[in-house]
Amino acid sequence: MNGPGGRARGPGRGSEPAAGRRPSRAARLSGVGRARVRRLYRAASALAFARNRIGVNQVLAVRAPASGASGLPLRTRVWN
Repeated sequence: MNGPGGRARGPGRGSEPAAGRRPSRAARLSGVGRARVRRLYRAASALAFARNRIGVNQVLAVRAPASGASGLPLRTRVWN
Protein backbone atom coordinates (compact mmCIF):
# COMPACT_ATOMS: atom_id res chain seq x y z
CA MET A 1 0.00 0.00 0.00
CA ASN A 2 1.28 3.48 -0.84
CA GLY A 3 1.02 6.59 1.28
CA PRO A 4 0.57 10.21 0.24
CA GLY A 5 2.51 11.13 -2.89
CA GLY A 6 2.74 7.48 -3.95
CA ARG A 7 5.52 6.71 -1.47
CA ALA A 8 5.52 3.27 0.06
CA ARG A 9 4.71 3.18 3.77
CA GLY A 10 7.04 1.54 6.20
CA PRO A 11 5.94 -1.27 8.50
CA GLY A 12 3.25 -0.16 10.91
CA ARG A 13 2.77 3.24 9.26
CA GLY A 14 -0.66 2.58 7.80
CA SER A 15 -3.95 2.70 9.62
CA GLU A 16 -3.30 -0.75 11.08
CA PRO A 17 -0.09 -2.12 12.60
CA ALA A 18 1.89 -4.49 10.42
CA ALA A 19 1.04 -8.16 10.83
CA GLY A 20 2.79 -9.69 13.82
CA ARG A 21 3.95 -6.33 15.16
CA ARG A 22 3.18 -5.51 18.78
CA PRO A 23 1.54 -2.18 19.60
CA SER A 24 3.92 0.45 20.97
CA ARG A 25 4.14 1.03 24.70
CA ALA A 26 2.25 4.30 24.23
CA ALA A 27 -0.57 2.47 22.46
CA ARG A 28 -0.74 -0.15 25.20
CA LEU A 29 -0.86 2.49 27.95
CA SER A 30 -3.17 5.09 26.41
CA GLY A 31 -4.90 3.41 23.49
CA VAL A 32 -4.19 3.25 19.78
CA GLY A 33 -6.07 6.47 18.97
CA ARG A 34 -4.13 8.61 21.42
CA ALA A 35 -0.84 7.05 20.33
CA ARG A 36 -1.63 7.93 16.70
CA VAL A 37 -2.51 11.53 17.63
CA ARG A 38 0.74 11.84 19.57
CA ARG A 39 2.73 10.46 16.63
CA LEU A 40 1.02 12.95 14.30
CA TYR A 41 1.75 15.82 16.72
CA ARG A 42 5.42 14.83 16.92
CA ALA A 43 5.73 14.56 13.13
CA ALA A 44 4.08 17.96 12.60
CA SER A 45 6.29 19.54 15.26
CA ALA A 46 9.43 18.12 13.65
CA LEU A 47 8.36 19.48 10.26
CA ALA A 48 7.56 22.94 11.70
CA PHE A 49 10.90 22.98 13.54
CA ALA A 50 12.77 22.07 10.34
CA ARG A 51 11.00 24.94 8.53
CA ASN A 52 11.82 27.41 11.35
CA ARG A 53 8.14 27.90 12.17
CA ILE A 54 8.62 26.94 15.83
CA GLY A 55 11.57 26.96 18.20
CA VAL A 56 12.61 25.56 21.55
CA ASN A 57 13.00 27.61 24.71
CA GLN A 58 14.57 26.09 27.78
CA VAL A 59 14.53 27.11 31.42
CA LEU A 60 17.01 25.96 34.03
CA ALA A 61 15.48 25.82 37.48
CA VAL A 62 17.42 25.21 40.67
CA ARG A 63 16.30 24.74 44.25
CA ALA A 64 17.87 27.67 46.04
CA PRO A 65 18.80 27.57 49.71
CA ALA A 66 17.06 29.79 52.28
CA SER A 67 19.41 32.66 51.39
CA GLY A 68 17.97 32.67 47.85
CA ALA A 69 21.36 32.55 46.12
CA SER A 70 21.59 29.67 43.62
CA GLY A 71 25.30 30.08 43.00
CA LEU A 72 24.72 30.13 39.23
CA PRO A 73 25.50 33.20 37.11
CA LEU A 74 22.57 34.95 35.38
CA ARG A 75 23.99 34.37 31.87
CA THR A 76 25.02 31.03 30.36
CA ARG A 77 27.96 32.65 28.59
CA VAL A 78 29.88 32.81 31.85
CA TRP A 79 29.24 29.18 32.89
CA ASN A 80 32.46 27.99 31.25
